[in-house]
Amino acid sequence: MKIICPHCKRVTELEHVSHGCNVECVCSREFKVDDSSILEEYSEIDSIIPERIGQYEITEFIGYGGMGKLYKGIHPNLGIPVALKALRMEYVTDKASCERFLKSARICAKLNHPNIVRVYDCGYDKDNVYLVMEFISGGSAQDLLEREGALDQHRAAQIAHDVCLGLMAAEYHGIVHRDIKPENIMFADDGTVKVLDMGLAKISGDPRISSYSPTISFTSLGTEQYMPPEQAIDASSCDSRADVYSLGITLYQLCTGRLPFESNNPQELRRMHALEPPRPPRELRPDLHPDLEYIILKCIRKNRDDRYQSIDELELDLDAFLESRILPSKLVYDTRGQSVSFFQRLEHVRWRYALLFLGAAALLSISTFYCFFSCLREWKRANSNLQTAVQMRNERDRLHVRQMLSSIAPMVFSGHFSMAFEYYSLRNGRELLPELENVFSALQDIPYFFARQWRKQIGKTAVLSFRKDPSRRLTLHINDVIGNTVYATDTKTRQAYSFTVHDLVPEDQRRCLRGVNPIALSAWLGREYASCGRRKEAEAVFKSLDLFGEYLIQEMKRDGEAGKTP
Repeated sequence: MKIICPHCKRVTELEHVSHGCNVECVCSREFKVDDSSILEEYSEIDSIIPERIGQYEITEFIGYGGMGKLYKGIHPNLGIPVALKALRMEYVTDKASCERFLKSARICAKLNHPNIVRVYDCGYDKDNVYLVMEFISGGSAQDLLEREGALDQHRAAQIAHDVCLGLMAAEYHGIVHRDIKPENIMFADDGTVKVLDMGLAKISGDPRISSYSPTISFTSLGTEQYMPPEQAIDASSCDSRADVYSLGITLYQLCTGRLPFESNNPQELRRMHALEPPRPPRELRPDLHPDLEYIILKCIRKNRDDRYQSIDELELDLDAFLESRILPSKLVYDTRGQSVSFFQRLEHVRWRYALLFLGAAALLSISTFYCFFSCLREWKRANSNLQTAVQMRNERDRLHVRQMLSSIAPMVFSGHFSMAFEYYSLRNGRELLPELENVFSALQDIPYFFARQWRKQIGKTAVLSFRKDPSRRLTLHINDVIGNTVYATDTKTRQAYSFTVHDLVPEDQRRCLRGVNPIALSAWLGREYASCGRRKEAEAVFKSLDLFGEYLIQEMKRDGEAGKTP
């Protein structure tokens, strides 16, 4: 319906509003929806489904979102289903909101990550401002909660871990979500977790249609049930630690089936988030693993400096929990605790013996020796603590490297080199394993290197074997190279051939790729041997790789058990 504020006279259209409902306007004044404030019972927001929005044919109405209506449409060129979000009238009539919306959409369109709902397009159409997104039909985490209740704790942690991967990719581009909640965590048909409304929460986080709140706000940013204390005070100052808090509340709900703070009053909810300690999740679910409870409670600490300081830190702990390893954040905490206690002891010793020197000159020699041996003892303790700290830090780095390499290996083995390089960059790989940067560049460049080598051979002959018939050697005259494809003619039969690097047997590939980074070449040839079914040769090549050969061998064995080839 269309209503007017009796104080500032602002006109707004809202859905799911009924007589007697309390409304808070942008002027911060509350009023009741009654005959004096209702302009139209049935307004544009309740109109029939449009046939088209922009160039997109609309096939059905999906539902209401925080910013307006959601529709299912068809892409005019690709013929695939898409989801369209049309803004509410109060946003459409606000030029600044429209500009922020379109700017955020353009930024989010640059994100191409398997755990983020893709943004395809945005624009104006008559009185509509709309956004076109990837259509996800597997439902949301909220649907899962309503259907199953509290989830298996490892399943819940895996969902949160995959959300972290999407948020890390967004954080790399300077985007903070600020409205993480179960409704914004979607599932594709194959079960892949997808984060919805990435980067659009700056204007779209709106609890007006929330079933928990009887008061509708025109200005809320975020959803009170999941909102960190600092966001309720000043949403513009939020960083990724706000997403850490909201994801922690979401993980609490996925594990226990309940929220840590519940109230029908938005102001009371904000007070509880800011001041009241949450009920430990293990009181609601005694079988919850202590490490997962530790992760949840660390996420939802009131002071953001006490939480995980980045999505990356949270993802490391979740990954460690899923693999039954020690949480890296606990290693860091223990190391810091030892350092502080040592300096406190040293300060105590220094002042105590300074007083002895001033007050007892006669005992100078005894005190000197005693102080010397005490300081020596403390130095030994400090040295031991320092060695322990270094060992723990090195162990944390080793855990990080192992986790990164185990995640990169499947991407390399399946040929997704650019995805492996992006993951390597996001996980601080340049600092931990700088030598891998040239390896990924070389892997991506191999088809182009192959073509450049063959351009030098135009007009000459070469003896080659193809993977389709490896026992047969052909003498070919090289005619031309177009793109990454070589065109040649058999000198005996005059039959025409065209081939890329993948068409040759691995031995001929090795000869053609001389000069390529040796680590990259071994990784490439290993997967080529594996794809030919020559797994012994592949394993021998992978064993020569010191960095991640063992992970590639493990991936090859897993694929062999599943009957796959790269």
